[in-house]
Amino acid sequence: MATPNTGIPYVPENTLDPAAGLNLSLNVIDALLQTAPIDMNRTAPPATPSDGDLHIVAAGATGAWAGHDNALARYVAVGALWQFYPAGTNVFLVLNQADGALYAWNGSAWVAPIASGSVAAISVSYNPATSGLTATNVQAALDEIAAAAGGIAGPVSSVDNTLPRWNGTGGDALQASGVVVSDADEISGYRGNINAQTGTTYTAQASDSGKVLTFANGAAVTVTLPNNLPAGWCCTWVQKGAGAIAFAAASGATLQNRLGHDGSAGQWAMGSLYVDSNAGGAAAAYVLAGDTA
Repeated sequence: MATPNTGIPYVPENTLDPAAGLNLSLNVIDALLQTAPIDMNRTAPPATPSDGDLHIVAAGATGAWAGHDNALARYVAVGALWQFYPAGTNVFLVLNQADGALYAWNGSAWVAPIASGSVAAISVSYNPATSGLTATNVQAALDEIAAAAGGIAGPVSSVDNTLPRWNGTGGDALQASGVVVSDADEISGYRGNINAQTGTTYTAQASDSGKVLTFANGAAVTVTLPNNLPAGWCCTWVQKGAGAIAFAAASGATLQNRLGHDGSAGQWAMGSLYVDSNAGGAAAAYVLAGDTA
């Protein structure tokens, strides 16, 4: 019979000579109380051990330690023998004097959950049930995320408040831009993206939002406003040519102007278009503003 947690032998009741059993129990207590092995990387006993020396037997043990991989070995000078305490049965947590780290038995190996005052990410379990990852510990999860995202390389130096942008259409390099967002959330340094049209017909695109649309033709130009552009879509328009611009709402869409206008007033007229709402996604309500006719 032995204690259930660390296997310390009980001294049977009515033992005629309890000293032997008691001494065995004391040896177990001596080995397991505040367990601090000298090292954990030996596969064979040291040449001149001292009484009470403790070692964690490394895998592939030989000599007197053969067959006791991962066990705690304790040297007993009387009789010059080694006692062994199996990992996971008698011993679960040890302080390795060789590196000062605390090691725990995880069922198959000694791992260092705590080293130099920090927690090793590989020793922290992780449940991937809701993340979509396959990792089962924090370190593996971080490695998996890094592999999927790739590294991001930026410029050698940065300018305070300047927005970065991707450099090229492939890879993971960032470059500085001239667009600045101040600490008060004020934006500066940006320029309008120009969509220059020279034909007599054009249909507004979702990608035109935020752009400046210019129309340069000597004849009248018809700009169709589709019904599917989202609320908040907006652009600036300019009549650069002699041909006036006529804005035509497509089926399902509507066009509003304070003066009832639906076109530009003449060459170099300028204004804006804005989608105020779009119920159901096919009823864009446009507002026309500016130099209109």
